[in-house]
Amino acid sequence: MRSLLSFLCFTGLCLLLSGCASTQSVKNVGRGIKDAYAEHVNTPARLALDYGTYAEPYEIELATAITEVDYQLEHLLRAMDDSDRGPDEEWAAGLLRTYPWLSDIMIADGQGRILESMSRKPGTLLPAFPLLVEESGGKRTALRACVLNGLQGPEVYVAKPIYVQNELRALITACFDMRNLLSRAGRPEKFLLFAPASPLWPAGYNLAETPLRNVDWATLGVSDVDGRLRDGKREFYWLSAYFANMRLFYVLPVAGDFSINTGELEALQRRKDAPATGNRY
Repeated sequence: MRSLLSFLCFTGLCLLLSGCASTQSVKNVGRGIKDAYAEHVNTPARLALDYGTYAEPYEIELATAITEVDYQLEHLLRAMDDSDRGPDEEWAAGLLRTYPWLSDIMIADGQGRILESMSRKPGTLLPAFPLLVEESGGKRTALRACVLNGLQGPEVYVAKPIYVQNELRALITACFDMRNLLSRAGRPEKFLLFAPASPLWPAGYNLAETPLRNVDWATLGVSDVDGRLRDGKREFYWLSAYFANMRLFYVLPVAGDFSINTGELEALQRRKDAPATGNRY
């Protein structure tokens, strides 16, 4: 308000003076009014690019390490949710080319029987039964996700439910081992990754010897999106983000000494050049 009053006073003075001035002087006064308005009243917004002014160093470090992973996951969700036609072989092939870290793409009926799959026999039951359950209070046709233990470790499932009137008719489902994605994106040596019911990437840490050993991830992110977990002088910082209707927890060691099994990181690098699955597309 003070700047606006100052500007109005300045404008009035300029107009008063312009009444006794030449045409060229009036033009100069006009430019002065425009410049003063831009400087004191209509100041253009500026984007703050200095993250250090509002974020802690460990927050910046974690955000930098996970950006590419989060980007890939978000775009997979968009690809599954925004398909403008029914899934067919061409659609599945395009999805696999864009996201080579996927392990399988399946179409199941409303009872969970697989109709089409890259690696599972048609007629068998979809292993991810939680995907058949409509989330209370959520949008019926929203994407659903869960984690189940497979033969080689935890697998992430995400599905788009297809309803005809009020009946669930089909589930278009993709699944993947998070380690396949981490071998191709982000900086997995910097962070750990958890789902509510399972560690997806412990990064070589012996979790039983860390402040993470007794964490209930299913309830941790109910009221907060980030926080710290301490055990004496050892500390982790965690940040949660949604993948469909499921929370994921990215965790960064902040303080303390930990023993790390480097074999897990080496195995992750070997996954980078191996196909995620032997698919037929």
